[in-house]
Amino acid sequence: MDEQISEYFKKVIGTDVAVEQLKHAVQRPNITYMATPTILSEEDLARVVGPEGSVDLVIVTEALHWFDLDSFYKNVKHVLRKPGGVFATIVYRSRPQISEAVNKVLDEFYAAIEQHWSPRVQLVEDEYRNLPFPFMSIPQAEESDTPSFEATMNADLDQFLSYLETWSAVQTAIDKGLDPLNEKQRRVFAKAWGSPETVRCLRWPLVVRVGTVPTES
Repeated sequence: MDEQISEYFKKVIGTDVAVEQLKHAVQRPNITYMATPTILSEEDLARVVGPEGSVDLVIVTEALHWFDLDSFYKNVKHVLRKPGGVFATIVYRSRPQISEAVNKVLDEFYAAIEQHWSPRVQLVEDEYRNLPFPFMSIPQAEESDTPSFEATMNADLDQFLSYLETWSAVQTAIDKGLDPLNEKQRRVFAKAWGSPETVRCLRWPLVVRVGTVPTES
């Protein structure tokens, strides 16, 4: 849930299939969080989100590649206000931009564990270009006038390595009895990072696709 987006709406509903994820969500008076199954019936959709045509914006960040798209898109088109309702999806590649030296080591590390990623992660690396998008794209302004977006996080070396431990490919490798972030690999990262206490900014450029429901839907 984007904290700034929530400020622009009187009522925001945030959903996730994982209850544990929702426990870490930012709490605001206008946000209601709901744990939902992967597929919602029309009755459940009305109960959790709202009736047909009642939603101004549906937004998904870095999760669309896991969805049952036929079911999800059907629900999105059902709840969005017509005309004028907007669907937006945001995606960012797994590897943040940090520094030239760290980026090089990170690329090599990613290549070494690439076989442990789910095939769906390639959709992320392709920035969702190969995902269906059954919406009328909203025309963008001239490139020079189009704002760019990025997610950022400041981290020292330990925090950066802890972040890498959350990668699903790393966890899959561990489940198979491997240790991709072993001491040797950590030393390689440490050499590229510099002083362990140095705080660096991790940057993930965001790719945003925005559209409205086609009139025939």
